[in-house]
Amino acid sequence: MDIRTKLIFACVAVSLASMLIMGLFMQREASDMLGNLTARQLDALASARLEDIEIIRQAWREEALLVTSRTALRELTAEHPETPAAVASRVMRILEDARTSVSIFRRLAVFDRGGALVAVSGDAAPAPRMHDGFEDTEMEVTGFVLTEDNGLDAVAHAPLELDGRRIGQLEAIVDTRRILDITRNYRGLGETGEMYLVAALVPGELTVLHPLRGQASDELLRIPDSEATALMRTALSGADQLLRGTVDYRGERVWAATRKLPKLPVALVVKIDEFEELGVQQELRSRYREVALSVAALAILGGALIGTWLARPIQKLSETVERIRNGERSLRAEVKGEDEVSFLAERFNELMDDHQDQRRRDEKRP
Repeated sequence: MDIRTKLIFACVAVSLASMLIMGLFMQREASDMLGNLTARQLDALASARLEDIEIIRQAWREEALLVTSRTALRELTAEHPETPAAVASRVMRILEDARTSVSIFRRLAVFDRGGALVAVSGDAAPAPRMHDGFEDTEMEVTGFVLTEDNGLDAVAHAPLELDGRRIGQLEAIVDTRRILDITRNYRGLGETGEMYLVAALVPGELTVLHPLRGQASDELLRIPDSEATALMRTALSGADQLLRGTVDYRGERVWAATRKLPKLPVALVVKIDEFEELGVQQELRSRYREVALSVAALAILGGALIGTWLARPIQKLSETVERIRNGERSLRAEVKGEDEVSFLAERFNELMDDHQDQRRRDEKRP
């Protein structure tokens, strides 16, 4: 194998090896970056939806505050234990006016300081009940109830105060469709992604509070505690988590972000199937391979051209030596540049000149 062939093979081998190492590194880095990007998108989407839900909850508080701040309502509630018959109808009219003016309230009920029901407007289930203790002085969501049409209502309580003393309590059944509309928006979650709210509405059972993306019916998914996934338990534990490769209610591996809704007995889950995410990464790898093959072909061609160009001075020197051996004694190697081949050609020419001078001297001797 001549030096030109060796140089060509060396150039091609170095090019291919460099490209292989770089390709493997870039493929791994790109897959990691793509995975991290998906994880950040899930996390950001969960946080954004949590903020949207919190805005709606704050709106509930403001609407409840408008009702509890009515002076007439508070004064009548304070008088109820002494004159219940005279108070009930007047409180009823106030509640009717508040409920018809605010569309989110499906039922409003008022209790006096002793826990007796003063009046109720609306017929949403369940029956009105007093709430014991408040963490929030304005309103507290105490639970959720399922409606007959597979909808969902929130149960909220707010204290009634007059002159700094607690004189009763307002209970409101609130329509949650605005919250559920938020979780039904799957934009940014690909073909398999879902977003849902899960809550422990009854002992021993978890309930997904709205129909899921791939669900054929409108019936809500109810899962016994013994069959609940680690994803649901993590979400309801109150920990904000970003999980990769966890299993969802279908037994499929998913990537998910969880959020516990503040002051609500509900958790938010945002997830996407792992196979969809890995499919995107596999497509990226396939494209890298296609590009690598194309570049490899260019590397082989480029290596052959570079090897030929690098070997050309050596080949010309070899041809010069061969011609001198065949009788062209005056022929000399071409010297161009200042590289090692040029230095070798120059030394070769000096050697040939010395050899020719020596022959001339030997020929002149008697």
